[in-house]
Amino acid sequence: MGLLSNIGSQIWDKFLIILGVLLVLLPSSPLNMPLTYRDSGVFLYIGWRVLSGELPYRDIWDHKPPFIYYINELGLAISSDSRWGVWLIEFIAVFLAAFIGFKLIKKVLGVLPAIFVTFFWLLILVFVIEGGNLTEEYVLPLQFACLWLVYDFEKSRFPQLRLFLIGLLCGIAFFMKQTTIGIGIAIVSYLAIRRLLSGQTKHLFREMLVIVGGGLLVFIMIATFFILQGVFQQFWSAAFEYNLANSSSYSDVIHRIKPIIRGIAPLSKVGIFQFALIGYIIGIIGFLFKKEFIKSWLSLLPIALIGLPIEFFLLCATGKSFAHYFISVLPIISLFVGLAFWVLITFWGSAKSQKIFFTIGVIGIFIWSSGYNYVDQIKTYRKVNNNALIT
Repeated sequence: MGLLSNIGSQIWDKFLIILGVLLVLLPSSPLNMPLTYRDSGVFLYIGWRVLSGELPYRDIWDHKPPFIYYINELGLAISSDSRWGVWLIEFIAVFLAAFIGFKLIKKVLGVLPAIFVTFFWLLILVFVIEGGNLTEEYVLPLQFACLWLVYDFEKSRFPQLRLFLIGLLCGIAFFMKQTTIGIGIAIVSYLAIRRLLSGQTKHLFREMLVIVGGGLLVFIMIATFFILQGVFQQFWSAAFEYNLANSSSYSDVIHRIKPIIRGIAPLSKVGIFQFALIGYIIGIIGFLFKKEFIKSWLSLLPIALIGLPIEFFLLCATGKSFAHYFISVLPIISLFVGLAFWVLITFWGSAKSQKIFFTIGVIGIFIWSSGYNYVDQIKTYRKVNNNALIT
């Protein structure tokens, strides 16, 4: 009996996360969604062509950085040209993001906020994933991993290794999509401000060198690959020059803030934006007045406070308006949702049973209120069709 109890205590969180990820991704799986949306279709097509021995930017043109094409190539390779292989990689990516995020929030704020936060951002992912197989989706575990690595990194036996890995992960994220490095920028900004205020310029130089070294390693590997293939110029022109020219064409304020307006709509409908806004205000108060509760996550809070406006700025960088852009904001938002919920249950009551029932009740309300939209999403994906494009 003791053995079963021990096993149960070790796997219950993984089981809940697997269940949550399945509920998020099954509507966009080949089981329910026979055809894909345009972006996913392009990535699948290029992945198929790469699997046949061709090269992105030389034989097939698209303007994304290269990793998304090779993820699709890998997915098609492991499932004999079936979409199930790509869907499996999606599942692994979202599971890792949810698991790392759960462990981080649990360590900082406790198990109930961790459960609530994980449920909440997975729920919102349902309504911004837009058919799946998108660059922002594969970056999620990298973003959560960066937050995990920077948390109490100085207490680690190998702090420099953590910073190098942060640089490495941000480099991979950058070559998935350039605007998904908000957390990396926030980490660098936090370290720079802290070291400069304390006059530790040598520490700052060493830390920046290590982080940049991690990102530079990714660039060197990619550049070397495309140089050896003789297509570096085509790669640079498509993935960087074209994107810069395209985003520069949207100069008016209305186009720049469209992504935020469109993204806030589904976030507000589910309620995560309101929770995050409350958490952000609490975080500012706690940081400015040095409240006792911020000591448990002293490094994460300023990074999150810096990171949220940076993420919003990056969302506006392209001038394009797509709800799935908000996927990249979910890791930072989840921290503030966790903080808001932690304050809420702290004042709800002292008994653990009360907090558990309250958490279950709140989650139940959100599940009930989102049930119709979830079913509608399933039906929408089932009817995806674009005969004109196929023809």
